Amino acid sequence: VKAVADALPPTSRLFPAEVRTLRRIAANLGISHWNFSTNHCGSGGGLECDCSFNNSTLCHATEIFLKGQNFTGRLPPDFADLPNLLQLDLSRSLFHGTVPDRWARMKLQGLSLMGNRLSGPFPMALTRITTLTSLSIEANEFRGQIPAEIGHLKQLEKL
Repeated sequence: VKAVADALPPTSRLFPAEVRTLRRIAANLGISHWNFSTNHCGSGGGLECDCSFNNSTLCHATEIFLKGQNFTGRLPPDFADLPNLLQLDLSRSLFHGTVPDRWARMKLQGLSLMGNRLSGPFPMALTRITTLTSLSIEANEFRGQIPAEIGHLKQLEKL
């Protein structure tokens, strides 16, 4: 359930733990357009939420779309601290390194990391996100074979 910002009561807020996590991510990536003094969900800033909790007063971050932002550095491990995150799109940026091991505990359904500068062997953390239905990692600099453990992704429909 996506909540549209205009349809939410003015008292709707993200869970405090998720605000702390999103602030860490924003600081790490240099995101200045996320405003956590109001409900930032659904306001066009790349953050969508499910606000069906506590009579629509509490929200969980469920989707983050930050494609084409030209971020630099490594992928923040803190995304793994958003327990209700279902979709994450960080495509067409300048991330390098690999996928953090902490991401293995995520419950994502969709992940797009295409068009970055990620490198090294295929990230084994990806083979442990068993809820994935869509995984887009093309146009990176991974090397070697795709491991047999990719078969653990029983729900994967698009690779």
